[in-house]
Amino acid sequence: DELGEEGDTIPGTSVVHRYPRRVLFLVSNTCAVLCRFCTRKRMVGRPEGSVHRDEIERSIDSIASNKEIEDVLLSGGDPLTFTDERLDYILSEIRRRAPHVRFLRMGSRMVVQLPTRITPELCAVLEKHRVQMVNIHINHPKEITPLLRRRVRMIQKAGIMMGLQTVCLKGVNDDVAVMRELFLQAIEMGVRPYYVYSTDMVEGAHHFIVPHHRMLELYEGLRGWISGPAVPTFVVDGMGGLGKLPIIPSYVTEEIRADGTGTTVKCRNYKGMTVEMPGLGLDFRVPSQSNGCTSGPRPIHSGEQFRMPKIGAEFSAGCKIFGAQISPASMAVPGKQSIFLTLPGVERMGSVMAQSLRIVFWGMPPLGRECQSSSGLLEPSRTQEQQER
Repeated sequence: DELGEEGDTIPGTSVVHRYPRRVLFLVSNTCAVLCRFCTRKRMVGRPEGSVHRDEIERSIDSIASNKEIEDVLLSGGDPLTFTDERLDYILSEIRRRAPHVRFLRMGSRMVVQLPTRITPELCAVLEKHRVQMVNIHINHPKEITPLLRRRVRMIQKAGIMMGLQTVCLKGVNDDVAVMRELFLQAIEMGVRPYYVYSTDMVEGAHHFIVPHHRMLELYEGLRGWISGPAVPTFVVDGMGGLGKLPIIPSYVTEEIRADGTGTTVKCRNYKGMTVEMPGLGLDFRVPSQSNGCTSGPRPIHSGEQFRMPKIGAEFSAGCKIFGAQISPASMAVPGKQSIFLTLPGVERMGSVMAQSLRIVFWGMPPLGRECQSSSGLLEPSRTQEQQER
């Protein structure tokens, strides 16, 4: 139990309650196959690890008694080793006794190992009890077969989201090209890559462990190079019950400015190109550039109006806007009208401005009355009623 699940298990149940509003419900200790890197070797496939009927009942009662639980994940073992009838009962009791559960999901390797387990009858059970998500476990694109694609489609037709979980395994998938292909094939069949796990520190699996620096390199080989929704979160499960911790390269760093006044932010993209963005740093102040005004930021009063006769003029002020109202106002051009801004409610920030309001006004004549456009936005041949509409 290197992840410390037993320490977070509610006594007398198989519910692991590690996070405030969600729980892991271990409903079985049986799987379709035995993974050499399994994080639950202490119980899976072992008689002493069996989850008995009375334990499941106490687990559902525990979930029902805690109104703060919003998210329940069924796992094990594999919930799909149950018959449809048994699964139907467990899901129905969760929905009946714990109506406060908003998100009901399950994880399964069996969808990949035995795609024919997915049947219209099973999908009807999942749909009836509003199972919102099924996470499947795939480690290599060779596991994605035409049969798997067809059965995944059956689950999706029942209105169920699907996610993908992968274990990073040395010599199996610790390769950028392999991971790109795996995640693109997954997103192609409508399965969202969710997690890539570092191999857990379990007995008999140390030769599968991918070093932390290599996992960072794999992530760098995905971010920016393939579609954003196809990039999963890389995580390490902290030993002793620390939970899932993201493994993310540093693309944005905050540094102290050379003159010691506040900080600046430096950004790097997937190609290694960099840019400095001091406006995101601490104590940054935008110099005023408003219509020739040379004074610094000043308070804005409720109901104050600003006329912006110059196209592209800018106004800077340290404030926090709660609402804005647009109204017509006279411009310098005789007989025409444009827009000005009214701030009906504002609140001054502290002496140290965390942000500066920077309102950029672009010339938008079509928003004014009696605008005649040669660009075709307002055709002169149209009636007055059509133009006003």
